[in-house]
Formats: sequence, structure tokens, C-alpha cells
Amino acid sequence: VRKVKIAMKEHNIPRVSVTGGVAANSELRSRMETMCGNNKAELYLPPIEYCTDNAAMIALAGYRRFLKGELAGMDLNPKAHLPL
Repeated sequence: VRKVKIAMKEHNIPRVSVTGGVAANSELRSRMETMCGNNKAELYLPPIEYCTDNAAMIALAGYRRFLKGELAGMDLNPKAHLPL
């Protein structure tokens, strides 16, 4: 929240959107609401049911590769930016 506040001030940002899985965090939602309210900034928080991460997308991509017989070995190292 602190870093968002700094970025808003430095770049004159009037509105903020919190999305993805992290947007389901009630403490973060509360702190962002307070911070934006105190700084006269608009805040967009989607309904909780739309606050998901990309796990389902990754699972589907993996499943499709599995169906094609594309299997990774146990030596595959996790990376944040593996190509799909």
C-alpha cells in the first residue's frame, strides 16, 4: 500500500485498480480503501468472485499439453516466465 501511495503521488495517478488473486485479501482491500479515501483517489476493487489468480489458466495449458503427450521430466525447474 505504501508503494502504491508513493507511485500515485510521484506520477499524479488519480485512480487505482487492485486485481488478481491478491485482490481477494480482505486486509489489503481495507488498507487500499483507507489509503485511497485519505488521498482522494478512486479505487476499483472487483467483486471477490472475480479475484482469481492465473492457476486455472496454467492448469488448462498443462492439461492440453498432457493430452498431446507433451510431458516434462522431473528435472524441469520452475520459472516465473516459462513459455506456454
